[in-house]
Amino acid sequence: MLYDPFETTRVVRAELADALPEPGSRLDDRRVILLEGQLGDALYGFMAAVAGALGARGIWLLAIGAATRDHLLVAEAQLDDALDALGGLASQNRLQP
Repeated sequence: MLYDPFETTRVVRAELADALPEPGSRLDDRRVILLEGQLGDALYGFMAAVAGALGARGIWLLAIGAATRDHLLVAEAQLDDALDALGGLASQNRLQP
């Protein structure tokens, strides 16, 4: 389960949602990187590029998409490397004047 000040996300089948007990495990040693803002419908491959950049460095990732922001959960020990990878990805994709 992801704890966020704005929402709690569980991914389960609808018929099981009401019968779930409290979670038996949590990912407490994870950090959340928020990617805020709606992505346009014509933007393809955004999360694939993010996952690829992190995966190339061996960074554990759980990506959860929402309507106005995406949540990237990474292992706390890998946070600095993840931010560096995302910064590199962003610098590669800046529009040239």
